[in-house]
Amino acid sequence: MVVGHIWTSRVLLWQMVRRELHSRTVGSLGGWVWLLARPVLTGLAYLFIFDTVFQVRLGDSGGGNQVGVFLLAGLLPWMALTDGVMAGTVSLLESANLLQKTALPLELFPARAVLGAALLYGPVVVLFGLWVMVARGTLDWALVVPLWFGLQVVLTYFLALILAIFAAALRDVVQLVTLVTGLWMFLAPVLYPLDRVPHALAPLLWLNPGTPLVLGYHALLLRGDLPSWGVLAGTLLWILLLGGGARVLLLRSREQVVDWL
Repeated sequence: MVVGHIWTSRVLLWQMVRRELHSRTVGSLGGWVWLLARPVLTGLAYLFIFDTVFQVRLGDSGGGNQVGVFLLAGLLPWMALTDGVMAGTVSLLESANLLQKTALPLELFPARAVLGAALLYGPVVVLFGLWVMVARGTLDWALVVPLWFGLQVVLTYFLALILAIFAAALRDVVQLVTLVTGLWMFLAPVLYPLDRVPHALAPLLWLNPGTPLVLGYHALLLRGDLPSWGVLAGTLLWILLLGGGARVLLLRSREQVVDWL
């Protein structure tokens, strides 16, 4: 049901995404340059500080030697994840007037927010992956990077949809998500290799849906390998759990959401 409404309204959704992105650049001379500036400048800053100035090295830990490259392999997609979740959480609240006047499917609004973030960060993630692979001397698994990013978009959407419905019912959820998104990166191997985590605590990181996603990027970008079966299974399991949760939540609350808004 969740994906069905998205597919049947795909043309409308694309128009909504285009309008959303256009609204961010209207009246601006820089246009898309400003939208892409944050991920690009963040990446360049990390590479300059850690790999050029401090010349920090990881050795073989984490599958890469350069700290800046290691950090960006997880940080760039993580920025897409958190921006999509945060924008998706408030998507129904920001569209309250429209939803009260029309019968548009609720699913479209979190999808618009998540796809908007994905279109901003996706090209940067893919280009960074290509750059790392070229520097390594081979374009092995280059096509898998956008596919993996696609799985991330699906996971982000289901999570954002759940949070958007909760936020419609209780405004405190927005504040909670803002607080948590500033902290949950530290509970995933974005800033550190997974093998540096004490063995007893490592399983707890898998309770974070971002952990298998980050490990997949590490495999593809740092080691030139496909994500392991365990990482793929963890990602798909989170997608199934969040997708199932979103479906149940929609069934029980679809008629009440507009009233909550």
